[in-house]
Amino acid sequence: MFKRNHIGSTSMMVIGIIMMIIAAAVMYFAKARLDSEKRCISTTDAVITSVDKIRKTKKENGKERTTYKYSTDYKYEVGADTYSGHIIFNEGFSKKVGDTIKVNYNPDDPKEHYCQSSHRGMSLVIMAVLIAVVALVIIIDNATSNIRVHRRIAKIRKEQRLRNQ
Repeated sequence: MFKRNHIGSTSMMVIGIIMMIIAAAVMYFAKARLDSEKRCISTTDAVITSVDKIRKTKKENGKERTTYKYSTDYKYEVGADTYSGHIIFNEGFSKKVGDTIKVNYNPDDPKEHYCQSSHRGMSLVIMAVLIAVVALVIIIDNATSNIRVHRRIAKIRKEQRLRNQ
């Protein structure tokens, strides 16, 4: 008599759950990044060893838009040891080979480091929270919608039973 479309509500619930899993994974990586930033308390200058300009063109509203990123390799020294790293800078990067950038490193493990211009930990936390909020809205909306449908069906069935008596 009453058939409910479970496909839509089930798929929305699955989407919400998948988004929550993605948010948890992003939060895990954000925490690891923030923990690393806390350990990297020493600072040194790194020398840029290569810069590759990466051109990216995409169409937006029928217009082509070109942006550039800069794939950058660098080396830094701690004591007698030399370490290397890689980072991708966005537009506005104006350094060239031989220039220096600031690097924070872990004094107990100098291989662990990050460029001062690449604080991504907090950005990842913000992204994880936004994903989680959207996922919760989807899940809660889906659950409350299901409750309303079940209540409506129960009310109609009760009215039909009363009419049939």
